[in-house]
Amino acid sequence: MWGPGPSVSAVVSSVSAAVASVVAAGPAALAAVASVPAAVPAVVDLVPSVSARARSTPVAAAPRTGMALRASASGGRGWPGHARTAQFLLTLASGAVNAIGFLALGGVFTSVMTANSALLGLALGNGHLSLANLAALAIAAYLVGAAAGSWITAATGPAPLTGVAGALLAESALLWALFAAWLFLDGAPGTTARAALLAVGAVAMGCQSGSVRVVAGSSVTTAYITGALTGLVAQATVERKLQRHNALVILLLPVGAAVGGAAVRWARLLAPAIPAALVTAALLVTVARHRSAGDDGPPSDT
Repeated sequence: MWGPGPSVSAVVSSVSAAVASVVAAGPAALAAVASVPAAVPAVVDLVPSVSARARSTPVAAAPRTGMALRASASGGRGWPGHARTAQFLLTLASGAVNAIGFLALGGVFTSVMTANSALLGLALGNGHLSLANLAALAIAAYLVGAAAGSWITAATGPAPLTGVAGALLAESALLWALFAAWLFLDGAPGTTARAALLAVGAVAMGCQSGSVRVVAGSSVTTAYITGALTGLVAQATVERKLQRHNALVILLLPVGAAVGGAAVRWARLLAPAIPAALVTAALLVTVARHRSAGDDGPPSDT
């Protein structure tokens, strides 16, 4: 029977320990890596027995928490914010937050965890502990946000405190708080404040991604485009169809990043207000569409 999973603090502690051990190991670490291929056959032999044990072990039912959950909508049609306007606004906001995080908060991203994972590995390999710590912090904060966004969206309760509107409300509050702190620090945060602001931005992006995933599944994306880009190319190659909507979403993320990057350069104090305003607009669009559609069915995708 599986034990409880590690906490976020335990993950961060493990990452910090890994950083120290990699830097101290040096050549010994390379020798250990070189010995990995020899262990592959043993691992391959172990897989069938582990698989058989997993199939024979009964899985205990998860305890009920007393909270009713929303059923995920197939294809995202149950999400009032699935309307293209809200998705476009959230995608622009994601690009802007990522640009601000990369240019002004330590050189890591707030929603692109694939890139942050690569940066973490590169930093560990080169002994850049400050970058490794920031990348690990962004990943941990994003996971916290994804869990919170998923929980808020799945929970039933009074609107707009739950559902996708509740998650967007939480994300909007986080981004406005980031902007307020940015103004207080005159747009020039120190090392500690920079890390704290990066964590707030990553939590906000995780909240958005978790919410979108719960209500719209994997067919809708707003904070990262690797899967959407792969799906676009695969469908165009195999089915000879071009999903113009997905293509536009893919283009909007770098557009948002360009706007955020330009704001950091030319209007630094106001830069974080851009994604906060965009998410707030998406929240208003979502609430308006939810009220116009009522509880009987989703609005049209326009």
